Amino acid sequence: MSELLAHLAPFQDARISFDPPPRQTFVMRPFKSGLQAITGLWEHFRNPHWREAEKYYNEGLRAHSIGMFIEAENAYRQALDIEPQHEPAHINLAAVYVQQGHLEDAERHLHTAIEIRPGYYRAYYNLGLLFTLLDAEHEALAWFEKALERKSDHFWSLVNCAEIHLNNDDLEEALTCYQIALATGWDHTATSLRLSELFQRMGDYKQAEDYLTEALTRRKSPETLYNLAWTQLAQGKFKEAVENLNAALQSQAIYPEAQLNLALALSAKGENDNSVTQMNQYMEEYLDKKSENYLSHLRLLTKVNPNNYAALLRLAEIHLQEGRFNEAVEELEWLLSENPKVAEALEMLGNIFSNQGNYKQALRTYRRLVEVAPDMVNGYLGIARSYGAIENYAAATPVIRKVLEMEPNNVELHYLFGTLLAQEGQLREAAKHYKIVAKLKPNYPRIEKRIRMVDDELSDFERMKPKAWPAGRTVRGR
Repeated sequence: MSELLAHLAPFQDARISFDPPPRQTFVMRPFKSGLQAITGLWEHFRNPHWREAEKYYNEGLRAHSIGMFIEAENAYRQALDIEPQHEPAHINLAAVYVQQGHLEDAERHLHTAIEIRPGYYRAYYNLGLLFTLLDAEHEALAWFEKALERKSDHFWSLVNCAEIHLNNDDLEEALTCYQIALATGWDHTATSLRLSELFQRMGDYKQAEDYLTEALTRRKSPETLYNLAWTQLAQGKFKEAVENLNAALQSQAIYPEAQLNLALALSAKGENDNSVTQMNQYMEEYLDKKSENYLSHLRLLTKVNPNNYAALLRLAEIHLQEGRFNEAVEELEWLLSENPKVAEALEMLGNIFSNQGNYKQALRTYRRLVEVAPDMVNGYLGIARSYGAIENYAAATPVIRKVLEMEPNNVELHYLFGTLLAQEGQLREAAKHYKIVAKLKPNYPRIEKRIRMVDDELSDFERMKPKAWPAGRTVRGR
């Protein structure tokens, strides 16, 4: 399994942004719902300064919500001039300053908001965001944690804490924050995906799979399907991984990581021919055929599954196509050293030896082939050709007769046998096999010429043959 993980295209981070929507940084109302809100509003409405300030605050809020920051700033400042204790105006003015890049002014107003209302989480949370912008993660974390002391289920404080813990490789703390955030019900899909990434980093592929499956029930995407397949491959669930990789590729334009992992998954699953087809497709689309990576990627199929002989045969074929005969022989001999009973490898190796004129080696290879595959005609044909090439026609004849019993309509075999018989001087037998060829395949190359040649030799032989003694004649009678 470790070999497979070493060669898979990587798990893809979801690139999820946990930044809250802009309005989440605004204080829409100064109080929570319920009795506290009613009591607070009553106190404020009894205060004429607060009521006047509230008009400017709401005006600023409207401008702020549509991105009119200068107008919003002016309105908030007017509200604070009337009522300096208007805590929501301090928080929203700080948000405007952050958006304008005036971070020191923003920090000052947030601290003022905390002094006015130390039990409310919002200003602490916004200070955390402010220090995050300053890349001061330690201070940011402290403010987010203070926000959580006041509101333990504040989703955005939780995920920001988690992100800081992740940046510091504090995975257990990040995990705790994410799981609490998930329980709040906010942005369930994004949190599930982040949890899957965390468990994948921790090597807990089963938990990662569970969170990805949960995310898919809410929103399907090719990236989630791809990552789900990745976790399943890591667990040896090849069937499920193949299904999800195919689904990922069907749901969006094909991308290379899924193509590569599908080829490896098919190989690991034992679908050798399909894995080679898939890897060929991947390589044709994304690799230069002349690059060194081309063959090395094909070889990956054998690394995740040493029994993927289809991949090794394909490697040998590529070497042959490009004239690298020695390399092809090396691939095939290595394959056969691992499993000496791969008939296709034996046939290819025998053909290479035969084409190189190494007929004795070819003969030994073809003999191994017919031992492995007694019904494989090409093995016997190879033996017969090899015997014929070294002019051992007597040895070739019984081999060909055996094959003809297996395939009486094999045109090539009848032609080969006819040629051997003709070379042995068995012209009548040769003519018989040549005529079978002409009957089975009238357009077979040179067959009519061969028949004429044998017939001519037979005619010459008949003319030169001594005549028989007349009946009743004796030597003395002559």
